[in-house]
Amino acid sequence: MWNKQPTNSNILTPRPPKNGFIVDGKKGDLMFAVVPYKNKLMIIHLGEQLKVCNNGQSARNYIKNYKNTRKYKNSTKLYDDIS
Repeated sequence: MWNKQPTNSNILTPRPPKNGFIVDGKKGDLMFAVVPYKNKLMIIHLGEQLKVCNNGQSARNYIKNYKNTRKYKNSTKLYDDIS
């Protein structure tokens, strides 16, 4: 019988793909998802593709700056009105 264990096939590749992660917003439902896209990372918030970044640190910096924008603050107010 075959044992279904996940393989870590990225170990032997010279340039392994980047992993995605999630960053919390002001509320638990207003999260930012950072997902792999080609050889970069794409930031997604409320179903909208915000930006494509080269690495995880630049994605975190963009999210940190985006949280201070008027567009983000308006989206949280809109979300409060709906729920």
